[in-house]
Amino acid sequence: MEDGLRDDRGQAPGCVLCRAISGEAGADRLVVHQTELSFVVMNLFPYSGGHVHGGPRRHVGSLGEASLEELAEMMALARVWRRCSARSTGRTAINLGMTSAGPRAGVADHIHLHLVPRWAGDTTS
Repeated sequence: MEDGLRDDRGQAPGCVLCRAISGEAGADRLVVHQTELSFVVMNLFPYSGGHVHGGPRRHVGSLGEASLEELAEMMALARVWRRCSARSTGRTAINLGMTSAGPRAGVADHIHLHLVPRWAGDTTS
């Protein structure tokens, strides 16, 4: 994304994830954790209970745009979230996927991880 489309915090005003990070219209209630470079937000349309998104705070449309520090922090947050999920739900396994910009990016043109808890016998596909 061109820098002219980002605000002074590096966020894109039309992006659903950037709106959550900035707290627009109460969307910050979905944010469960933030660090200097990354965030974790509840998914409004979860595949299963506990499905969250994690991504860089800066609006980054593609994997190639993300800094190594942003990518490392995203993975570190995935580890922390998995431990929290295991403690609170007993689910020790997760599916981890990444959405990047493009025609199948869904509602957010902002790279983010999908962290989906799994359990024995579930049928989530």
